[in-house]
Amino acid sequence: MTKVNKKIINDITIDEKIAALREQLKQAKIAKQKQAAMQKKADAEKKRAEDTHKKVLLGAMLLNLLEKDSSPDQAIQKFIIEGLNAFLTRDVDRELFGLRVIQKSEEKQT
Repeated sequence: MTKVNKKIINDITIDEKIAALREQLKQAKIAKQKQAAMQKKADAEKKRAEDTHKKVLLGAMLLNLLEKDSSPDQAIQKFIIEGLNAFLTRDVDRELFGLRVIQKSEEKQT
């Protein structure tokens, strides 16, 4: 083979190597993006689970306070009931806590 032919074969091989490396880089970038997306999803799920756990614990504590009859807790009970009364708007939620159902005309006034 002549030097020119060897150079052409060598150039093709180098070009093929470059193309293969570019493809590997492209695939690595895709894998990195997928990994980042999976991590973001896992973080969001963990945050949501922690948020739900906090709500359950807080709710359990508040229900415990509502069920007590001692006088120091009556101020807390009143505070909780007033807060729920202002916060809850759905009839099913209000009924769950024994609150009066809001009439449609009352909703428009507030």
